[in-house]
Amino acid sequence: MTTTEIVLSHGDKTEATCFPFWAIVKKCGLGRNEFLDGIWFNREDATKYLNAKRYRYGDKAFVYCFSGNASWHLREIFENAGKESQSVEVVE
Repeated sequence: MTTTEIVLSHGDKTEATCFPFWAIVKKCGLGRNEFLDGIWFNREDATKYLNAKRYRYGDKAFVYCFSGNASWHLREIFENAGKESQSVEVVE
């Protein structure tokens, strides 16, 4: 897979954010989540990893979608991937 394919692998499953990424987390008090592992660019891959390695994280770990909206690095990665996916090379 290319970097663009990885970054955009979520397709239209963005969970209401323009810059989604997923991680394995646990509740840690005060309504917060403790970031255990990640990042993935689609829920399916994160869930597959969690299910395969559940023994590392315990029964209460789950996959959570974060928004990268506040990170100019993640915004730029998503924007670059979007531009690359739209560019079409014409071969004659």
